[in-house]
Amino acid sequence: MTASSASLRIWITVSHPGMDESDTIGDMVRLKRIREVLGQLGHSATIITLRNCSAANAGAAEGSAAGSGATKRLIKRCLPRRLWATLKDMAYQRSSNQFRAGLEARRDVPDLIIDYNFYWSDAAIRFAKQNRIPFILNVESLVADSIPEVMLSWVRKQGEAFEMRKYRGADRLWTVSAPLATALIDRIGVDATAIDVVPNAASRPAVPDVPLGGIPAGALVLGFVGGFADWYSLDRLVAAFLELRRQFPQLTLLLVGDGPERPRIESLLQDAPHDAYVLPGKVPHVEVSRYIARMDLCVITNHTWWSSPLKLLEYGAQGKPVIAPNLPSITSMVSTDEVQFFRVGDFREFTTACSSLLADPETRRRLGSNLLRAVETRYSPEAMAERIHESLARLTSTG
Repeated sequence: MTASSASLRIWITVSHPGMDESDTIGDMVRLKRIREVLGQLGHSATIITLRNCSAANAGAAEGSAAGSGATKRLIKRCLPRRLWATLKDMAYQRSSNQFRAGLEARRDVPDLIIDYNFYWSDAAIRFAKQNRIPFILNVESLVADSIPEVMLSWVRKQGEAFEMRKYRGADRLWTVSAPLATALIDRIGVDATAIDVVPNAASRPAVPDVPLGGIPAGALVLGFVGGFADWYSLDRLVAAFLELRRQFPQLTLLLVGDGPERPRIESLLQDAPHDAYVLPGKVPHVEVSRYIARMDLCVITNHTWWSSPLKLLEYGAQGKPVIAPNLPSITSMVSTDEVQFFRVGDFREFTTACSSLLADPETRRRLGSNLLRAVETRYSPEAMAERIHESLARLTSTG
């Protein structure tokens, strides 16, 4: 893989009012990886968020964030759901206008814009069209799937039309997965030749030689890394763990992350021995590897159909065996030789699969080795660089 002959100045634009470069969420980790890969290709890439695009917009975004705590939750409980959804749509439009002003206030102009697609935000594509800058729209999901409350908004139809114009106005589309690319083609009618699938990437990390506290010596560790959100079905993971401990008394549950489901998880674990589980909370992304290194079996209990699960690749980059649901987002990436699948939502099958693998270290070793090979060959930063290099070549060839 050689660097591109022409070095480009690239903006990676993020108008989402809740995202910043310091975030450890998967979407921002992906964007920083894309920036890193673009640098390896010889380009200069800058991530521009609503918070950092200008001092004025940073203040506006921080003010908005400051109002998103208890007061926001109280208002949400008091207002009818349709009204709340409509007000959110209007707030997204205001954020887009703030972002547009921030982009226009900058003194530099890029050669290319790669925009993180966000609902009701066309600031980056308008700026690109105005300045005749090639524009790539990076699509992580379809809005109705990732933000389901938009379906209640009184301006939903206008929002859908708004998104359609963005999809069709982009010079190229990047999707994070093949299932999402298919959905864009089927539902939105964009041409398949205008879409490039750019999955997430991971590389084998240097694991800090720092012991983890709280895990008993000789423990067999069942682990998960990610946000404590309801769509991960972590309550079912806890139920499976409590059942599995009767068969494997040395089993320890390691859940790395935080989120709205944490109180519920703690409640479900309250009758388990205190040394049977470890919840370290949210940790810096650079430290995640040392927690994964201690896991004997990694799990994905549930996920979305459209994504490219970063946790799957991070598990695999450390040669860990994985149990995952047979969702299109996962089955499109790996095979049964690389991951142990269970039927989506069948947590009896999930528990049985966990039991089988916990009792079979050789199969765990084989699955982990195969998944590591898949990451190194298909989902490495070098593989991502190849896909991006080819996409930029297509963009150039189409003028």
